[in-house]
Amino acid sequence: MRSMRGWCPYLIGGILIVLIPAAPATPQPTGSAKTLDLKIDLTQASGLDAAKVLRPGLTAYGSDTIPGSVWDKTLSELRVGYVVIEPKWQIILPSTSLDDMKSRMKIQDKLVMDIVRSGGRVLYVFQCIPRWISSQPRNEAKMGVGEKTWYSVPPSDYGKWQEVVQAFVQHFNKQLNTGGAVTYMIGSEPDNFWKGDEYDFYKYYEYAVKGALQADPEARIGGITPATHLSSVFNTTGKTTRNNRPMLQNWIAYCAQAHLPIHFVTWHSYPAGSPVPPGTTAWNAAAKDIRGWLGESGYKDTELIVTDWPEWKPHQESDTEFKAAWVASGMMSLAASGVSMTHLLQDTLINDQLMKTNGSFGGGNGLFTRAGIAKPVYNAALAISRMQGQVLSVSTGDPFVTGMATVGNGKVCLLLSYFLPPEWLLPINLFDPGTDLSVIVKAGSGATKGVFENVVKRSAGGQSVAIPAQFPSETKTYLQNVAGFSRTAKARGGVPVDVRLAFEGIADGSWASEEFVVDSQSSNSFAQRKDIQAKLTPFLRPGADVRSAQSVIGQIDQAARLQSRGTKQVQARSSRLAMSTTLDPYSVHLIVLSKGGQPSPAASTN
Repeated sequence: MRSMRGWCPYLIGGILIVLIPAAPATPQPTGSAKTLDLKIDLTQASGLDAAKVLRPGLTAYGSDTIPGSVWDKTLSELRVGYVVIEPKWQIILPSTSLDDMKSRMKIQDKLVMDIVRSGGRVLYVFQCIPRWISSQPRNEAKMGVGEKTWYSVPPSDYGKWQEVVQAFVQHFNKQLNTGGAVTYMIGSEPDNFWKGDEYDFYKYYEYAVKGALQADPEARIGGITPATHLSSVFNTTGKTTRNNRPMLQNWIAYCAQAHLPIHFVTWHSYPAGSPVPPGTTAWNAAAKDIRGWLGESGYKDTELIVTDWPEWKPHQESDTEFKAAWVASGMMSLAASGVSMTHLLQDTLINDQLMKTNGSFGGGNGLFTRAGIAKPVYNAALAISRMQGQVLSVSTGDPFVTGMATVGNGKVCLLLSYFLPPEWLLPINLFDPGTDLSVIVKAGSGATKGVFENVVKRSAGGQSVAIPAQFPSETKTYLQNVAGFSRTAKARGGVPVDVRLAFEGIADGSWASEEFVVDSQSSNSFAQRKDIQAKLTPFLRPGADVRSAQSVIGQIDQAARLQSRGTKQVQARSSRLAMSTTLDPYSVHLIVLSKGGQPSPAASTN
């Protein structure tokens, strides 16, 4: 996790490894442009459907506090995937009995049905128990960030916990017409929020499965969302897992022995690391490990989901085009890896003082500010949602430019994102897809911890560093790669990229070409923050209700919507169409080619 200023700790695999500085503001383009020749062969479709794999997921903690206008805009414009909803605060914790809890479930009926009707899937998350089945119902002691012990301990009766989950599945899978689009995620950082023994938590999952399948044999259920996929310590008790193995690995083995289904595996990855170059981040290493553990236990076709991605702590870049390019590149990388994701819908942690004077921008981690203003990163998700047809992988040959294309329905779509990773993200990349993350974690702990942190810090700064001989060869290679890629990124600086495109295998004739851009000025509400602040000031004063500013916010969002650079006519000849575009650093471009020479309105994203 990273604070706003100075040097602070960072984690890989749950182990403190490095102290690194906050990234500077995104630089303006400087220097001579780099030229990139890019071929898109439309005959090489992967068979993957964009409507299934290019779906931005959402995490909506405190869903009842998110303005209706945010939900309306998001569900009508984005092709949403999983949407994480928690019944904790509205349904489970205030309940006094099973019947009382059942009566409270209807509170979330409308939201659940809105998500389902939009084409999304609800991912209900459970990491608590009601007081009336708590094994310590009077224990009000707080843990960590303020969670209380009484709802974080094992239930007094696992059979009653089974009844709780059964009731949820009965309501949301059977009583409501959700068509199986509600799934159940058991666990949200149990390593930080479970006050019990390791195997008590696995029983918590086991009896949740029994309750779910009792209500609906087709119910989908999974978990368990540790803070990192290598987490092996329950921080509330200080106890390590059996054999010090990752709790995910032990949980999978437990489920296999108990013959329990695992339809999906979830975990957190903070921060997610730089998505460039593709295939080199900690989440790629995590996916490799988890798939290996699943295979060892006989599980097949289990879905992998990184939730609350890619960052948790606030930082100023989250409000800017920096985050848009980070997420666009990352979503393409995740889709290519077969991993789903969810991004926080609305800012949670923010710099409150900055927010009050900065048009509601407080460095938060959501697609929307607390006031409900769509950020540049929202427009990046919107661009991805507009891609349709069969997915084509695009190899750019440039480590900082990520691309993906789709073809179908008379359209060709090309998404390009230009992301230059700062120093603070580079150490989260392993660079070699075959790297064993646990080896790097081990080097960052124990007797070599201090030395390792110092070397990583200097390597991330691009310095030539003498690597201590006691590090294993894999760690040495990792450190050399961090330093080398840092120097490469610094050398690129603010250099734009002129991209010469060649679409091959395309139908001859006239096409309409339209280009949508998110950069430092286009589709960027943050660039308009001074004007936004003037409009919002009356609604940000003490005692004012910012929700009364929804008409003003609607006007602001309209002014900063995903913007087109206009439409032009282009001709394809001999199954080839050539065109060009220029990418500034931290920009996202969506090029849409429409057959017949006439652009069509934005297609339905569902």
